[in-house]
Amino acid sequence: MSSHHINKITQTTFKDILSRYKPAVPGKLHDLDALRYDTIPAAVAKKKIGDRHLTKDEVEKLVEWKL
Repeated sequence: MSSHHINKITQTTFKDILSRYKPAVPGKLHDLDALRYDTIPAAVAKKKIGDRHLTKDEVEKLVEWKL
């Protein structure tokens, strides 16, 4: 595999590398990824602008995802 530098990576290369992410992640982490990338951001986006915050449960799930 060739080396990639953040300042030189193309959109095509990025999409190719990103497409390999899900198959490389253990199945038990897919639910946490869905929370991180879909569920939590959608829930926050639905809140009124002045009331956009994470709940304790959402923060705990994000920390779990991070670890």
